[in-house]
Amino acid sequence: MPFGNLISTCIILKNSVMKKFVLYLLIVLFVIPVKTEAKVWRVNNNVSVTADFTDINDAVAACAPGDTIHLEPSETAYHAEQFLFDSNNKHITIIGNGYFHFVDDFEQQNILTSIIDGNNSPIFITSKVKFIGIVFNAPVIMWKYLNQANNITDVSFESCQFNNNIEAENIYASNGLHFSKNYIGHHLIVVSSSNPSSTFTDFSFENNICLDEFSITSLPVGHDLVLVRNNVFAGNFNCVESYCANNIFKNGISTDPSGLTGCVLKNNLFTNQSFTTGAALEANNQFSVDMSTVFVNNPAFFDRAYELAGGPGVGAGIPNGSTPVDCGAYGGPNPYKPFGMPAIPSITHLSVPSTVISGTDIHISLSSKSNN
Repeated sequence: MPFGNLISTCIILKNSVMKKFVLYLLIVLFVIPVKTEAKVWRVNNNVSVTADFTDINDAVAACAPGDTIHLEPSETAYHAEQFLFDSNNKHITIIGNGYFHFVDDFEQQNILTSIIDGNNSPIFITSKVKFIGIVFNAPVIMWKYLNQANNITDVSFESCQFNNNIEAENIYASNGLHFSKNYIGHHLIVVSSSNPSSTFTDFSFENNICLDEFSITSLPVGHDLVLVRNNVFAGNFNCVESYCANNIFKNGISTDPSGLTGCVLKNNLFTNQSFTTGAALEANNQFSVDMSTVFVNNPAFFDRAYELAGGPGVGAGIPNGSTPVDCGAYGGPNPYKPFGMPAIPSITHLSVPSTVISGTDIHISLSSKSNN
């Protein structure tokens, strides 16, 4: 079974305890892998469901450093305050249900998603928060407001879906900004301050599928400032002072060589002819690649359409010792996971009878996966 280990079981209960047991079981499977010293907060805005909070803003306010918020799937988006995640005194994790489960409902029994929107406003994020399996319907902007110094610290997005722009502009200092295994449907723009005293460290962009423009400009000089590795870029690409390896550029990149100034380019696949004269170093890149030979290319698969079908991307990345490495989002040591599956147990099947006869046994069957 791909992407996790499947466990099936059957449980027999008296009907007087059925409803309470099923709710408890769902909660337990969702919160198993947490640290014992931290607290887990459940947020659920579905009618008739009892949780710690119905509002994500209240949950964030209640969190202590190290706490986790489980943002449970819902038909209704969770409205975040505009400056909800502007906090330097916490380091919290917010986990959702992933996305695209309607494509293959065997991956999650509950095919709804955990959506955050900004209530018609952008969401500002600057410090100490990790998002896993969240769908963002609002613009995500990483900067401080009211003209304060714009410092980004320990912000991570893993297995998230972005349906609006992501921006990080006028950054004075960055120490920890990570994008891993995300499905990005709109622009991602990072513009650091050109102030020579600014710092920009520990920024990585790995194993993502990026469908629109990707742009990083105005960084301090140093081609190891940003790690851009094992991604698929289906839109325009403009990047400076970065280490770019094992990527696939499906639909071309900017034809201006200055857009690659200071970059190290290794083992990438390009649909364009070679014009990367602005790079600091080039090695083992492939140009004029016929992308119809690279991907599965079935649009009904959504993110799985970018799995390799064979051809020039297989084993074309920088080897891990003697082990070959594929290019693209599904290659490397931490490959993209379809459907944004968090690395926590999920229920893939749950069968509970809709009616029962008083005094009789109740048969409940379920299957779950570890998703490790």
